[in-house]
Amino acid sequence: MAEITQIHGFIGSALIGIDPFDPRSWSGISRFFFRECQRQGILHGASGGEVRGLSRLLLLVLSAHPDREVWRLRFYLREGYRRALTRVLAPAARALPTTGVDVLQIGALYDMPSVCGGTRRCFSYHDGNLAMRLKNPFAGTAVPPGLAKAAMAYERSLYHRLDRIFTMSEHLRQSFISDFGVPPERVVCLGAGVNLDTLPPDRPDKKYDTGQVLFIGVDFLRKGGAELLKAFANVKARHPAAVLHVVGPKSPPPPGLPMDGVQWHGKLRKEVADEAARLEGLFANCSFFVLPSLYEPFGIAPAEAMMHSIPAIVSGAWALGETVEDGITGLHVPPGDAEAMAAAMNRLLDDPSLCRQLGQAGRRGALERFTWQGVVARLQREVSGT
Repeated sequence: MAEITQIHGFIGSALIGIDPFDPRSWSGISRFFFRECQRQGILHGASGGEVRGLSRLLLLVLSAHPDREVWRLRFYLREGYRRALTRVLAPAARALPTTGVDVLQIGALYDMPSVCGGTRRCFSYHDGNLAMRLKNPFAGTAVPPGLAKAAMAYERSLYHRLDRIFTMSEHLRQSFISDFGVPPERVVCLGAGVNLDTLPPDRPDKKYDTGQVLFIGVDFLRKGGAELLKAFANVKARHPAAVLHVVGPKSPPPPGLPMDGVQWHGKLRKEVADEAARLEGLFANCSFFVLPSLYEPFGIAPAEAMMHSIPAIVSGAWALGETVEDGITGLHVPPGDAEAMAAAMNRLLDDPSLCRQLGQAGRRGALERFTWQGVVARLQREVSGT
């Protein structure tokens, strides 16, 4: 592969973000990824955008549906929206230098190969794809069949015109190969990093007998929150002093679920000093982390927990099965199985020495696998052919 000087990054849509360096874009991933590209000297720049004005209004009308979530899916997945977003981002791509700069797009909501027309290489970076969502029984609102067929065709066409597809997990890499027919040599797993400005220090004296358990996730129900609360109610019968800390959801707890021993912190923003300090205190005090997701394209939070020397109990499916190694850096449970979740939590609460063993191994594994410095170094090798 010919050498390049730099890449220019693109992100688009309110679905994942319109500002590449906004802490909210792509769950914070965009900012860390592009900043590290900048630090390593391979970033020419990064652009973002969204469909506005009359074009957006027309697409909203054409996508209208009584169910708000179906309406949202119809809007973002319809080909008309993707073409409109491509037109919004096109001027920034056409203004790039004619040589020495290639393009990397985040996700598949727009089509940079059609803009570049073979004049420069085009890459993409993903935490998931539509095929994974369509095959997942826990995805929530189903994608209407007609829309699913059209959206799959759009993505298949795009993927076959990209020079390289980069993924966060091997699980996702295999989906691009088997579900979209992309040649294996053109799909590369880069992995992902933790979204931390400074990596936490090693804590060889960390205590694992505190009875404190940590959950982090904005989409509480999709990430298995309801099943977790039911499981924790059973755990409390055996460990009355145990406490479950829930971080992330903006809304209050869903009604009717057991809340004994649950502390609901809501969203804690890393960019706000006192909230970041509260979150850091939870990482320091909690014995282990839980994320029993019903559907999870990748999931950065378990890797972040491991970086804090905390073992993680996760659904042993999707990329989570790679992020956390069962019996080595944490434990796996089947998605949606509250009984198995309770058994796994009881196991770690009963055995602080096992918790320590898994937590220390998790720290070592996270340093090896989940830093943006490593991700971008792998990207640089791939695009330069070295």
